[in-house]
Amino acid sequence: MSRSRLLCFSEVIGGSSPSLTSDVKPAHHMGLYLTASRIPEMAALTRAQRRFVKRQCFFWLFHRIPYRVGSGLLSAACVLLGCYLMQTFHWGMWKGAAATGASLSVLGHLHDMIWIGHWRPEVGRFIQLHEAEIKAAA
Repeated sequence: MSRSRLLCFSEVIGGSSPSLTSDVKPAHHMGLYLTASRIPEMAALTRAQRRFVKRQCFFWLFHRIPYRVGSGLLSAACVLLGCYLMQTFHWGMWKGAAATGASLSVLGHLHDMIWIGHWRPEVGRFIQLHEAEIKAAA
């Protein structure tokens, strides 16, 4: 299995700058986790520590271009679904907006959890590299 290099943002003395982690390879099968606390690497962390990881690691991961493009396309698809349901079932504006919001909420959450499952090796690496900071956040 080939190794890949992943971009991880971490704090460096003098400010935040991107740094390249070296030789991160996927260690586990990608799964779908309905909450971040179900990820095996984060299961042992306290709530405050998971919040720290979400703020410091997930924040940067969610700003990557592939995630943003997928999120934008998902939003557009949910709006089109809402319009289609309004047209097909002769719903009013509010029912269509509610259907759009509900589909965006559910599908958006699944989209996030699929990406988090994909980024699981990188999250594990972040937890290893920032272990002292994470323990201090407890």
